[in-house]
Amino acid sequence: MVDTKASDDDILIIPVSNLSVSLFLQFPLPSALITTAPPLRKYFDTDPLPEDTSYLNYFCTQPLPQLAVLHQLLEGVQHARLDGSWSIVYAHANINQSFPFWILTFWRQAYTLLDIQNKWRQAEAFLTKHQSNPVASTFHLALSRLSWSGSTKGFCDWSPIHDLADFASQKWLTNKWLKDGTQTFHSAISTPSFQHPKNQLLIKATSLLAAIYLWAQMSRKKFSKTKKTHGLMRS
Repeated sequence: MVDTKASDDDILIIPVSNLSVSLFLQFPLPSALITTAPPLRKYFDTDPLPEDTSYLNYFCTQPLPQLAVLHQLLEGVQHARLDGSWSIVYAHANINQSFPFWILTFWRQAYTLLDIQNKWRQAEAFLTKHQSNPVASTFHLALSRLSWSGSTKGFCDWSPIHDLADFASQKWLTNKWLKDGTQTFHSAISTPSFQHPKNQLLIKATSLLAAIYLWAQMSRKKFSKTKKTHGLMRS
């Protein structure tokens, strides 16, 4: 089986999990702007790997291959190894340096990290734009303490932390967050410690909000189904 996992040196090329969002945004990652797509055979090399690890310096400075090409490389690496390949080269960047097979895993993870970085960059830009708002200012400050990796806590599911970036935009007005927020809030106020006469109106209001949400969902589905039916009748 071909080794496509990074060694212990990977801490030099990928961010540690407890890095704050603010520092994560500063972490250097390779770009994904490459447009060339050379034949797959040019990526596989028969030269052995160098004895030192100086090749790690290339990882964050050289571009990633196209995502479609990367998927094909991951599918073909086993076969290439059987055909005598010992390493990978940056065929899309004309670099003849030999790299270990686990660079494919790094490239795949780098794409994921770039997506998360982009999501938080948009959130940071939104918070900066609304810096005069106390809530936005507090959220922006929290980015220096919030870890970029992990799962959210307190919601109905265990979404990745980077989903919280939606709250620094208009994206929180989506079905997912409205549903999770309503259910979480209703669960919290329904606990015995919250059962006080003065809170009954709030509980009823939350229940009503949940009912409105479900009604809106059902109405949307009914409208969508009716629209499709009319479309078929017209055709």
